[in-house]
Amino acid sequence: MIKAVLFDLGRVLVRLNGYPFQPDWVADPEASMQVFMAEPCLHAYHCGQVSESGFINTMHSVLGLAVSHEAFMQHFRHWPDQLLPNALEIVAKVNPQAKKAVFSNINDSHWAPTMQLGLAGKFDYYFASHRIGHAKPDAAMYTRALRDMGCKASEVLLVDDTLANINTAKQLGLHAEQVVGTEALTQVLKDYQLL
Repeated sequence: MIKAVLFDLGRVLVRLNGYPFQPDWVADPEASMQVFMAEPCLHAYHCGQVSESGFINTMHSVLGLAVSHEAFMQHFRHWPDQLLPNALEIVAKVNPQAKKAVFSNINDSHWAPTMQLGLAGKFDYYFASHRIGHAKPDAAMYTRALRDMGCKASEVLLVDDTLANINTAKQLGLHAEQVVGTEALTQVLKDYQLL
């Protein structure tokens, strides 16, 4: 029986507005996105180990952006820009016997604005990587959530858009489903009899 649901944010409940940089700032946006996601500084920022300015300076250099640091920072801050359709309604309808938790790789730039989209106060737990010092797919982030919620791995479902995060969850014994968008999320929650 599922006693808790861990919700990723980006592309599960929250829309990401294109790329974390303007596509015309780079020669190949897809290649630059792969560089961005693989850059160790991103993981460090998600773990709260690097300041926003340190992150922006490193990424600006790594990506070779021909715009100001300020322009990049302003665009990056608005990357997660709105909730996906029916996101709050879906969360509200989850079986009330199941604990609900945000489980997100996130940072200082995005945390407050994302909560202001309407997510604050809608969950029982908020596992934000930059606040707990661990980020997915590190096992420590998952074990922290299990400990704080008082759940066994087999009692928890993770819904996330990233395969590496799903794989770690399954290796640890959690139920885990890769979803992108609220239609897919709704179907998974129905499949687990949580809606």
